[in-house]
Amino acid sequence: DGDQLLLEEAVTNLVDNALKYAGPGASITLSACREGWEAVLAVEDNGPGVPAGELPRLTERFHRPAGSPPGGSGLGLSIVSEIAQTHGGTLQLSCPEGGGLRAEVRLPLAQSSV
Repeated sequence: DGDQLLLEEAVTNLVDNALKYAGPGASITLSACREGWEAVLAVEDNGPGVPAGELPRLTERFHRPAGSPPGGSGLGLSIVSEIAQTHGGTLQLSCPEGGGLRAEVRLPLAQSSV
């Protein structure tokens, strides 16, 4: 259960972010799965990634890492994080080996009484 418009906004922001920051020729992979009682949506790219020290700051409002392409307001990932939290979930960011960025939204699934 969730707010469809907010969840669509989260996915759009993650894909837009990957397209903008991964760079020309980069690959972007979207995946969705169920892990236990969580739905997991991931957007991963093989672009240049970000320095590990920047990861915790990427969800801060208006934060843009040094060397970011022009444009943007630094709000995309903070909005995704807030949408995830509104749904009782989280946004987790990581740098896969070999470069790039992985953004993973984890949302609790409704538990059935069956």
